[in-house]
Amino acid sequence: MSCPENFTSFGEANPNYILSAYYHAVNTGDKGYIKEIWPILQKTMDYITSPDGMNAGQTGIPYGKGTTGRKGEWVPANWYDEVNFGGWDSVVCVYAVQSMEALRRLSAWIGRDASETARYQTLVSNARTAYNERFWDDEAGWYREWVDVDGLARSTGYLWPQFVAMSDLANVSSTAQRERTFAVIDSNYARLRSSYNITQQQQWCTPDNLKPLNADDCHGRCSSWPGYESGRCFLWLTGWEIYARSRQNDGAHVDAAFTLWERFLGGRKSNYTRFKTTAFWQQNNAWGDFEDREPHRGSDVLLDQIVTVWGFLRGTFGLEATLTGVEVVHPPAKQLECASWTFVHLGEARTATVTNGTVVLS
Repeated sequence: MSCPENFTSFGEANPNYILSAYYHAVNTGDKGYIKEIWPILQKTMDYITSPDGMNAGQTGIPYGKGTTGRKGEWVPANWYDEVNFGGWDSVVCVYAVQSMEALRRLSAWIGRDASETARYQTLVSNARTAYNERFWDDEAGWYREWVDVDGLARSTGYLWPQFVAMSDLANVSSTAQRERTFAVIDSNYARLRSSYNITQQQQWCTPDNLKPLNADDCHGRCSSWPGYESGRCFLWLTGWEIYARSRQNDGAHVDAAFTLWERFLGGRKSNYTRFKTTAFWQQNNAWGDFEDREPHRGSDVLLDQIVTVWGFLRGTFGLEATLTGVEVVHPPAKQLECASWTFVHLGEARTATVTNGTVVLS
């Protein structure tokens, strides 16, 4: 947990605590545990919303008191440790939106007073509005990454907040915004492939962002392009792209998500040594010109790949598991015909099977 005076770095840790409880509940169905930790969850949300904490109650979304986001003033606010996210941070804020919706759902699920659940509904509604007002860049067609204390916005196409904004819990972006964002992303992908003279098959991992940062907005390796946390990629972000593309709810996007998974598997299987020991989860700088290095086999790589599998299964099967049930939100990828996936929901095993282009749950 972060301290009240300065919630840097990892400002999203507080929302993530609530999210971890939510997903535990979805998986186990353990209401007793959620009731037991409810006072802690309340205190966490109080911290997110209070003026002495992250101040989301007054402004709708958190504001990084200890991070200015100004050029040259390097105090990163979130998981990116070399990029100067700060001030109004789109990553921290979109996780806060998710946590508000998660707490609203948990409150109703364990039978809290209706007024308490309504309070969380008001919080999340205000947060979604504030997020769009603060971060949506209508000219670029995506969300800005941060707005510093002087009101200067950064907009180089960081993809993490774009994809989380499309999630079931955040649900910040409209259908029109999502369609436009993916059109812009795909246009930039084509530009990058042309610039680096690689095929779509070689572009097998989702980059952090799509345009170079200003050198004063990072500290260290991200000053080069493509570099660490700027232009390179993390495997978990590929999982988020697969999931977000699938939520577009049309066959073309779902099939494109499955194709990205196939490219990812091909890259991982035939080019495991693409990952340098000094930057072990990244696609190499040159987007296809890879060096042979001893691969890193640590826990970070394993966890990154788990998130990628998470995005693939949820996205291409078209399922959303919540506290009220498992919903088929869109048709599965056509490549999954006859495939099945067994998972745990509310403490019980469920199986999804694709038959004649339809997901059947049992």
